[in-house]
Amino acid sequence: MLPYWPSMIVNRWITEQQDFQTTFWGTRLVELSGQEPTGHYLSEAGPGTSEILRATHREVLTNLTPSWLCGVFDWFDKEHQHWHQITQPLADNDQTKNTQDIVVIKTLTLMAFK
Repeated sequence: MLPYWPSMIVNRWITEQQDFQTTFWGTRLVELSGQEPTGHYLSEAGPGTSEILRATHREVLTNLTPSWLCGVFDWFDKEHQHWHQITQPLADNDQTKNTQDIVVIKTLTLMAFK
């Protein structure tokens, strides 16, 4: 998994905000986008883009199945940079509850570029 970290994103569902917060944004993504959105919400991605991303991540958490998207980095003014991503549910074992319940409130995205 280590070789993929630079192209990985982890988002966590924040119920109070009704939004996904980026908790990890890989270094390759920082290089390509020129931004470091760790700590920011998907709704901040801009009109159109944020709705697509939020709907995709909600679908992944609801259905507990992977989803595939592709496009260009147009919201970073890098229309020449194409991307493909697979987003999948990421289980989170909540140790504070002292149970073995696995709660899925995170998504893991792996991106590839051409």
